[in-house]
Amino acid sequence: MTLTTGGLAETMRSGLVGTIRMINTSGQFVYPAQTPHREYWLPPEQWQPKGEPGNHKGGSADCAFVAHVTPSKAIEALFSGSNREPAAIECQTAIHLAYYRSLLMIIGHSVFDTVFHSGLDLQMGTKTRPPSKVWYFTSRSLARRQNQIKSGDWVYFRNSSYYLTRHPGSEWQGENALMIGYNQNTNSYEGFGAHGSEKAIRSKLLAAYNVDSPKHDSDTFCPKLLDVNDADGQLVVTAIDLIPGLVLPAGMRNHGQINIVGPDINKIRTTIEQASSHGWAAQEISIDPQQRQDFYEFNAM
Repeated sequence: MTLTTGGLAETMRSGLVGTIRMINTSGQFVYPAQTPHREYWLPPEQWQPKGEPGNHKGGSADCAFVAHVTPSKAIEALFSGSNREPAAIECQTAIHLAYYRSLLMIIGHSVFDTVFHSGLDLQMGTKTRPPSKVWYFTSRSLARRQNQIKSGDWVYFRNSSYYLTRHPGSEWQGENALMIGYNQNTNSYEGFGAHGSEKAIRSKLLAAYNVDSPKHDSDTFCPKLLDVNDADGQLVVTAIDLIPGLVLPAGMRNHGQINIVGPDINKIRTTIEQASSHGWAAQEISIDPQQRQDFYEFNAM
């Protein structure tokens, strides 16, 4: 089913902006490097680690946590303020959480739990991809045409390609962020631990690149990025220009859609009817007889 409403997109975008700000200001979320154990961590009362032991170190390691309570309770718990320590995540997970929470606020607990009836997980690390049931807001235009990027669009700021050589296994090879509005006619972005204009976030990435690495004499392998002057001392290239900066996240080809897959057509049709009170209209688009599953799309554009 395709569920469409003009107000849904703006409500979702507003929820995304509010949630990413909450993630940054609540004190309930940190990077693994900010914790004593330097590992990804979610409260075990609602989340269980998935995969081999030892795969939850911060940085480039990839792992996942699976909710063992209802999906809505698992998401709410992360924002409740009652956990014994902050959730240790990274920037892409923060964006996933912003989408999950925003969707939960729109459709409510019952529909959310039906959407994710087969389980909910949060992936961590550098190779993660968006959950298959959620398609994200991204700009259809070239990312550099910032006047066409909308509030709530997901973007990515890329650090130098040499970052992981200088800082093996570290976390600032790039920054996933949302466009959150405008400041003095300039787009403003917020990621997890970085916010401001494109220049401000690129400056954050540059500073992270130039930090001395405790692992080895990093300047021997990859020198710091500094301003480049010509023979007469005239500035040729600023260090910040050596940071690639704003691009679309890898794999982001779909725009403003939320996929739902469910084995029980009657149950999902019932929840869709319940969701109509939120102003959603429904139209069935496809059924996969081999999978015995019905596929639905929430089209929020």
